[in-house]
Amino acid sequence: MPIKFNPTNIYSNAKNHVLRADCLAAARSSIRCLLKAGVSRHNLCRAEIVGGLHRSPLKGSKPSALMLNEKHLTVRYHSKNCLTYSAHLPYANKQFDLSRMVHWEED
Repeated sequence: MPIKFNPTNIYSNAKNHVLRADCLAAARSSIRCLLKAGVSRHNLCRAEIVGGLHRSPLKGSKPSALMLNEKHLTVRYHSKNCLTYSAHLPYANKQFDLSRMVHWEED
């Protein structure tokens, strides 16, 4: 079954609006869902690895967040080894439609 985001899971601070994924399947499916939402592979940057060896952000990662600020959508993962992965997606004038990402598909 598709995983739905609950609006109560959205919170904000001064710079970011964060949409939290509640399960591993949602985190592992996030890149694919971005692509299905109309984001081209050309615009979706490769994951940036912080604090450790390179690992695929789609394997062995725990639930993470989507962070939306004025210029970027960031997909963040936390692996079993506490590494942080971020894939940054630039978008213009807040035109990226988060409503198209309501449903996350399980692997």
